[in-house]
Amino acid sequence: MTKFKWKSLPPLVIRRDIYQLEKIAEDRLVITFRDKVQIEIEGAKLLDADCIALSGNKRFKLIIESRNINSNITGGALNYLAKEAPSRKLVIGSVLLVNNLPIRLLAKVYIRYHKPPYPSKIFKEREVAIRWLDELVPTITA
Repeated sequence: MTKFKWKSLPPLVIRRDIYQLEKIAEDRLVITFRDKVQIEIEGAKLLDADCIALSGNKRFKLIIESRNINSNITGGALNYLAKEAPSRKLVIGSVLLVNNLPIRLLAKVYIRYHKPPYPSKIFKEREVAIRWLDELVPTITA
C-alpha cells in the first residue's frame, strides 16, 4: 500500500486591508482595491510579493479593478510597481478598470509617467478589457 502525499496548493484568493488578489485562471490575476484606502510603498511591496506567490512565479495577465472606489496611491508606490517590483517581469500586460475621474487620472499617471515595462490600458467595461488582454502575446523579458 502506498502512502498518499498531500500536495500543497497555492491559495486562489489573498485578502488584505487595501486589496484582494485573486487567481481566476492559470495566467490571470485580478487585483480589487478596497474603497477609501491609501496605498503606500509598503502596501505595493506586499502586493508585489502576493502576485509572485499567487502566480507561482509564472507569467500572468493582470486585471486591476478600481471601479466604484475613492482611494489613493502614492507616487513612491506607483514608481515601485512600475520600475522596481520583481513581479513586473512576470506581467504580460495589464488592464485598469476605472469609472471615475480621480482614479482615471491616477491610472493615466501610472501608464504615461511611470511607464510600466508591459502593455497597459485603461477601460470602463470589463468585457472590452478582457478582449484586449486576451490578444496580448507574452514576450521575452530580460
